[in-house]
Amino acid sequence: MTWLQFFIWLTGLYLIYYVSNILIDWSRAQSPEKEPESQVLTFSEQQAPEQVDLKPEPPRKTVAVSAPPVTGLGGVSITGLFDLARRESIHLTRTVAF
Repeated sequence: MTWLQFFIWLTGLYLIYYVSNILIDWSRAQSPEKEPESQVLTFSEQQAPEQVDLKPEPPRKTVAVSAPPVTGLGGVSITGLFDLARRESIHLTRTVAF
């Protein structure tokens, strides 16, 4: 089987598939509908709304987090990069070019 024959068979199968879908849709459109379906959703609520008193939240404790110290400004190896990331010592000062 050559590539040309393969593409001809593939095109033929796709044509048969799409033509059969079109014919099935056309035959369904020709048959009369028994009962029109409603496209509207309706909801009925069984519970009445109730009023809820709001309670004030207790004040939260804030913890001061200091910035990690600067450990260097030069190039580092990949293991050094992971160590810096683990210690949260990386500070981005400009955009990253990809």
